[in-house]
Amino acid sequence: MELWVVLAIAAAVLMALGVFFDNYIADVFFKDRLPQSRKIFSGPGYLIAAIIVAIIFGLQAISVGNALWLVAAGMLFGVSLIPYYIALSKDESTNVAIVEQLSPIFYLMWGWWLLHSEVSFLHLVAIAVLMAAPALIVLSSRKRSQGNKIKMIGLMLIKITLGTLANTLIVELAPTIDFITMMFYVMIGRGLVDVALAVKFKAWRRRFKIVMYRGGFKAWLAIATNFVIWLGHEFVNYSALIIAPAMAMSSAITKTLMPISVFMFGLAFTIIWPSFGREKLDRKTVTVHLIAVVLAVIGIILMQTA
Repeated sequence: MELWVVLAIAAAVLMALGVFFDNYIADVFFKDRLPQSRKIFSGPGYLIAAIIVAIIFGLQAISVGNALWLVAAGMLFGVSLIPYYIALSKDESTNVAIVEQLSPIFYLMWGWWLLHSEVSFLHLVAIAVLMAAPALIVLSSRKRSQGNKIKMIGLMLIKITLGTLANTLIVELAPTIDFITMMFYVMIGRGLVDVALAVKFKAWRRRFKIVMYRGGFKAWLAIATNFVIWLGHEFVNYSALIIAPAMAMSSAITKTLMPISVFMFGLAFTIIWPSFGREKLDRKTVTVHLIAVVLAVIGIILMQTA
């Protein structure tokens, strides 16, 4: 098996694990109150990681404009996680992961607008199939929970809009800048925006302090482990994209496997470790999740082959 295929699969698995850790941390430690305040940890974490990477591997000399471009992309990533953390506090990991699969629609939109890419009829069919997945989640839920699911979808759409724009900016520069240098500036951007947000919002600092004091070592371990998982995902994912024969091939594998991984992990974790998996396993919910995952996967495949 080719190395880029292994990395693409690993990226999907790490992403799925990251989603469950995010949900677990939001529900158990932050108890759905200001889960985005965990950025107080990730801000310094990304800055330290960037410095370590620069010291160990060295950096390519690039123009100030390109550096600012990558920093801006990293900052967009950082801001996009605010609605994502809030969305996880309102719904299950599997539902959030299914809505995340709408991202190819936004990549298509940014590509059409910024890169003048063409939109085919098959693209439109793929969009319809992808949109059917979150629609099924809302329509199949009870009326009293539909409000939260709609809010979750709205928050995730904001997250996807910002995240896909950031990725589009990075892809534009990827062919001209080496991988380590690219990751360095992106991490600097993420670290700077997280630190700025932590300084700006006193309520975040207060909430984070309370959570870490009450959670103790268990809370610190969970957040640190999750940070390493997401950091590893970013390095593995971008490595796969760069060494693959075509970036679209690597992206297709990761995006196709991600909702499947979340669905399977949701079943396994909830049975083996209920406090971590935290998914509903009644027949109706599992059936709806399975159909929605299938729709998301079909939509992604159609989008990639269009």
